[in-house]
Amino acid sequence: MKYSSFQLIKRIFRNARQFWPRLLVLFLLGLLATPIALLKPYALKLMIDSGFGAEPVPGFIRVFFPDRFDFTFTTIIIISAVLVILIALIENLYGFVSWLMETFVGEKMVLYFRALLFNHIQRLSLAYHDRKGSADSLYRIQWDTMCIRSLLVEQLSPLLSAFITLISMIAVMFMINPRFAIIALCIIPPLFFLTRRSSKLLRKDWYKVKEAETAAMTVLHEVLNSLRVVKSFGREDSEGERFFQSSDHAVKGHMKMARIGAFFSFLIGMLIATGTALFFYIGASFVHSGKMTLGELTLVLAYLAQVFGPLQSISKNMNEVQSSLVSIDRIFSVLDEEKEVVEDPHAARLQEVKGSFEFKEVSFSYQSDK
Repeated sequence: MKYSSFQLIKRIFRNARQFWPRLLVLFLLGLLATPIALLKPYALKLMIDSGFGAEPVPGFIRVFFPDRFDFTFTTIIIISAVLVILIALIENLYGFVSWLMETFVGEKMVLYFRALLFNHIQRLSLAYHDRKGSADSLYRIQWDTMCIRSLLVEQLSPLLSAFITLISMIAVMFMINPRFAIIALCIIPPLFFLTRRSSKLLRKDWYKVKEAETAAMTVLHEVLNSLRVVKSFGREDSEGERFFQSSDHAVKGHMKMARIGAFFSFLIGMLIATGTALFFYIGASFVHSGKMTLGELTLVLAYLAQVFGPLQSISKNMNEVQSSLVSIDRIFSVLDEEKEVVEDPHAARLQEVKGSFEFKEVSFSYQSDK
């Protein structure tokens, strides 16, 4: 059974319930990216408007200086430089803590789901393993489970942070000039359409890629486990060709994914470039007519990059998100496999072992028809 994206995300969060507090900490850390992003362009605005221009120094900077402090050009440039260093220090400390937290939470989750999948696979019938092969189970335990970390830690959390940053930036742009915010908002619907369309195409083909990679791993596992037989019959070249063919099929699948992703990325990039061009034209007109200062335009253009950056990141990450969702779907498809032989909870307990036994009305089969 193939679940929808929403069903998969809902189920993975339900199964990762014990990690909710740590994921919440990661999300809160992600929220800090928004105020840091809002601060970054301000040093440049201060230098242009108050250093090269005649705008007064903002009040939140004046509070750190005496009442009659003389803000000369050199002083303002030094303050701007110090602001750049302070913001960079905050940004790098934030990145350091986030990196450590992401690694810790991610590895713990991968270990948990690997153990969960391994314990379940051990208890499935031999008929399942005969049908699927051990390489399929190895791939799902070793590689598919890593996508849980990718989705919950490296993809969903940044996507939520990017969404909040996007809303914050648009709100700030509304306060500066509503026209800029309206242009940014007009770009979102076509971006959403392109992202949704690419997600459907990528999701469908990622299943084929995963199956092709599993097939290549199956060849590798079979040959290495029976290497004496392969060497005895001189089958090295033949098995090498078989492995190459299986792997080449997976490579072609990846190339198809890359073409789809690159095509939609090109469309999204051109859409964003069109929006940026409109911003340049309107902004330059406003500065020329005196409706806004050059520093304000610089601030708006810096915020524009902060608006379009998350949008482009969301769109580009859809390829990785769909790959992760397919892997998670493959994990749950195994966990949903029911045991073919279920122990009777009321089975008679063997109290004393004697030296003989006898079968009565006992049957056995690998499959129902064999």
